[in-house]
Amino acid sequence: MTTHTFNIENIFSKSWEKTKDHVWFLVLSVLIFLGITSIFQEVFLIGYIVKVFVLLSLSSVVLTIVHDRKPKIHDLTKYFANYKKPLRMLIISIIVHTLTILGLFLFIIPGIYIGIRFMFYQYYVLEHEHKTIGESLQEIFSMTEGNFWKLFLFSVVALFVNFLGILALGVGFLITFPITLLASGYIYKTITPHYKR
Repeated sequence: MTTHTFNIENIFSKSWEKTKDHVWFLVLSVLIFLGITSIFQEVFLIGYIVKVFVLLSLSSVVLTIVHDRKPKIHDLTKYFANYKKPLRMLIISIIVHTLTILGLFLFIIPGIYIGIRFMFYQYYVLEHEHKTIGESLQEIFSMTEGNFWKLFLFSVVALFVNFLGILALGVGFLITFPITLLASGYIYKTITPHYKR
């Protein structure tokens, strides 16, 4: 399998430019995300399901932008017209998070490794609806092959950028979070040979 790599600096530069282009839509989307998840966070199961579905909506917006299209409100809701994609997203999310948590209990490092290898599952689910759960997990894992350390570095940088956003009275997070989300979308686009262009 051919490894498709990426440049972190270029990825963040492109994400920053796209964030400026769509800043109000992205800020509104993040506010909706924070508002909805905060309402249900006290009830674990419901809160988790809501977070997964909100992640689906935000991922839809990210893919729209990396496809060089203008995001619309419809992009936040279009995948809920049919139950299949939300259900697949929920099932795969539960599997990935369960494996990651189990890995964290096994001396932390296995959990980090699993989390990195499956970090693009949300984008994959939206673009490959006809794959079985097993096929999806296998391909999601395979797409990050050869890029583990660069993806690990990207994750550290993304966490640091969002931490700086939180330090800026929390308001900066409304900008840094979309930047890091778009960055993840552009990495997915770069390293996935079967990405739908």
